[in-house]
Amino acid sequence: MLSLISSILLLLIFAKLLFATYKKFVQGFFSVSYPAVAALFFFYGLPVILDFSFGPADFSGYKGFSLALDSENAAVYYNLYLSYVCIIFYRYIIKTEDNYNILNFNLIYHTLYKYRYLLWIMMLTPIIMVFIANNPENYLNYQAVLKFRSEEFKESHALVFRFALLSVVSGAFLIYFIANKNDTSIVFKLVLYLFLLFLAFWVDGKRGIFFKYFFMLLTAGVLVGKIRPKKILRYVFSGLIVLTSIVFAYGKDFASNSNYSRSLYGALRLNIGRDHTVKYTLYKEFVEGGKILQYRGQSFLFDLLFFVPRSIWPEKPYPYAVYYVSSVLNFPPEPIGWSFTTSILEEMISNFGFIGIFLAPFFLIWICKVGDGSKNLFLKILSIVVVVFFQFTQLAAFMPLFVIFLIIYFKNTIVKKGIKT
Repeated sequence: MLSLISSILLLLIFAKLLFATYKKFVQGFFSVSYPAVAALFFFYGLPVILDFSFGPADFSGYKGFSLALDSENAAVYYNLYLSYVCIIFYRYIIKTEDNYNILNFNLIYHTLYKYRYLLWIMMLTPIIMVFIANNPENYLNYQAVLKFRSEEFKESHALVFRFALLSVVSGAFLIYFIANKNDTSIVFKLVLYLFLLFLAFWVDGKRGIFFKYFFMLLTAGVLVGKIRPKKILRYVFSGLIVLTSIVFAYGKDFASNSNYSRSLYGALRLNIGRDHTVKYTLYKEFVEGGKILQYRGQSFLFDLLFFVPRSIWPEKPYPYAVYYVSSVLNFPPEPIGWSFTTSILEEMISNFGFIGIFLAPFFLIWICKVGDGSKNLFLKILSIVVVVFFQFTQLAAFMPLFVIFLIIYFKNTIVKKGIKT
């Protein structure tokens, strides 16, 4: 009964947050928090609606998820946690000055257009990384990381994987500069673009890359003025139909391991939701009284020192998702070639315990403030990318983008302090 009441409360708070965000958006205002709120609803609010409409997903193949999703306490904790996150975002949105957030979409388009060749280069980076990687011929196979398990290949694939994401993000912006009817080479550019995009999807080898591309395509379209605010919902629903088709086309989640097949609805929920990952963390920490990590701060230590080679530091921690999937499946914590996609909302809890519940939304709001308070267009765009990605994947997956974000942020901060002095 408590889970039902708290679910209804969460949806009401989500409705208020979405209405406030959409109202400002259609009035022509823009904040980094707007796409963040859209991602928050898509990955954490929509699953609650699907639970009411079609029932919970069947994750019986994963004992950890089954225990968490059957727990009344975990459901209540999840609803209260997400309600708190929504309230923090709502307070930020209504308190942000409107004139502070007016964007010149025309200016953004023409500014980014000057850097279109750089976007082409970034789309090429996964191919370059493949040839640098150990055993590049392995990538002639789709989902190579699932088929070739050597430690050397898995470590080099981690780098290829990150640059595949960089390629997809660049492609999401680039497509709007290619679609110029007056360009006589448009057919050649489109063919080249689709080929590079296909290669990025291929070397990544995971279905989640399509969802990341979809979110960035919407965000980029709004920023460059190609998707009007009042038509955004039409694009969202069209995109969801395409993404659902992709999920169904895949059939099983992990082609190399039939032990983990599931219903199409379960596969869809696994990809469009992060409710199950948060619920499992809350269950593990506050119902079962256990831990996902071996010690507090372990996955953040990896993020801080990711550049240190494992050959120099054999005990170097793994990315958070490695510990997460090991906990759910009750395996020793080591890479197995695939993982569940996690987010900052549960990783904060695993690293800091109860305090992580309070830290997570404020960390996301800090990123929004960085973007909203900056006159640097690239920092603003990176803030959007980073705050959205943090909500549906681990930092290790988009580390290059986050490093660039930090470099520009600290550079701007130093310049500002220099001007003041």
